[in-house]
Amino acid sequence: MIPSVLPTVKAEEFVALLREREGAVETLKAQFAVEVSGAAVKAPQKMEAALVYRRPGTIRLQTFARMGFPLFDLVLTDGQYRLLLPMQGKSQNGSVAELDRKGSLGMPISLGLQATLGSLGGTILPTDRVVLREENDQYVLDVLSVSEGGSVARRLWFTRRTLEVARQDLFDASGTVQATMVYQNYRGVGSTSAGPLTWPTRVQAEDGLGRAEQVMRVLAIETATPAQSVALLDEDRLLAEASYDAKGSRGGLLLPTVDHVLRKAGVAAKDLDAVAVSIGPGSFTGLRVGLATAKGLALGTGAAVVGVSTLEALAAGYEPAETITICTLLDAYRGEVYLAVFKRRAGRLERLHADAVLAPEAVAEALANVELPAHLVGNGAARYRTQLKAALGKRVRMTENGLGAVPSAAIVARLGRTQLAQGMRADAALVPVYLRRTEAEVNWDKGLIKSPVARLTS
Repeated sequence: MIPSVLPTVKAEEFVALLREREGAVETLKAQFAVEVSGAAVKAPQKMEAALVYRRPGTIRLQTFARMGFPLFDLVLTDGQYRLLLPMQGKSQNGSVAELDRKGSLGMPISLGLQATLGSLGGTILPTDRVVLREENDQYVLDVLSVSEGGSVARRLWFTRRTLEVARQDLFDASGTVQATMVYQNYRGVGSTSAGPLTWPTRVQAEDGLGRAEQVMRVLAIETATPAQSVALLDEDRLLAEASYDAKGSRGGLLLPTVDHVLRKAGVAAKDLDAVAVSIGPGSFTGLRVGLATAKGLALGTGAAVVGVSTLEALAAGYEPAETITICTLLDAYRGEVYLAVFKRRAGRLERLHADAVLAPEAVAEALANVELPAHLVGNGAARYRTQLKAALGKRVRMTENGLGAVPSAAIVARLGRTQLAQGMRADAALVPVYLRRTEAEVNWDKGLIKSPVARLTS
């Protein structure tokens, strides 16, 4: 295991630790956006790329225009490459060294590839010399290439406590920096004999010809209310979204909708980085179906799964003003509502009241210590509109947008992505937030449900 804080180590020992961790990775995948600019091209060109790495050294890189059209499909293995150009109906083969002469797109794509593999510390050849030093809370590793005359080819900065790569610089033979790569917002993706394995959710790389940025694709599922939806987010860009009325469907519409959204966006399930799911409070059946589907997708694709509060998603989607108090109310039936209170300041939500289930007449007490007026949002506010207005008067505001608001999968995706970007660990053990017992449990206690044995003997 890699200790949480390394003692003073030699460069060779440090590299051995990196190799052990890198050697534990069997498969690696990433998506990134690339922008090519500079004198070599007439105008900036934007594209997207998907990378898959499989041990012991096979890399497949697919690139697409922003509209989704395939540009090329590149496979690297055993020092050779195979390049397919679907739009031109052509293919090329040769040694990897020849790729530098394949035109202006080669360097930015190579930049994205190097940045992605650099998350593990990159490949350090047996012939490379290494020099290690300490700078404050970081280790700095210089990799000197024998083939380049012994000059520094790469310089990597590692966070001392975790050995996560924070930055990487690439140099030419003269010692000039050719490219800089920054790695941020690591999340846990597993563990190895060499210690915890983490992966950055944000990678940026830039050189003289262009820049590459790793992107996170998040599929989101919102099934806490009858107004259910699925959305796919690529960083901040909404690729596809679909909603439907789930009344009476018992979850049967969710998987077809997931398939529809993925097809509409032209994204395969295996290329998902994360699945965000609304975990309640809300419909017990809806939450169970949504969470089970999210966990199944994560298990089958290797994506992270992250839970998002339904009431927070409802509040985040309501934006009538920059600074505002928001009281989210979802109909909990049985004469109750699900409640949470938030304050929005400068685009950020601050929670003022934890999720709760209570009677409509108790809303006034929940708002006793918050800055008023509070905007009431959600179908719970709509159902008890008259009662709430009579009890609270000018202390609350109700708008048609607020009363008609429902949690949205697009908002769930953005909140889930933010959680992962801030370092929140994915949780495969997520459970729904019910706030109260299920109807079946209540009926059991009342004696309204008989056990299977009792049915047979009665």
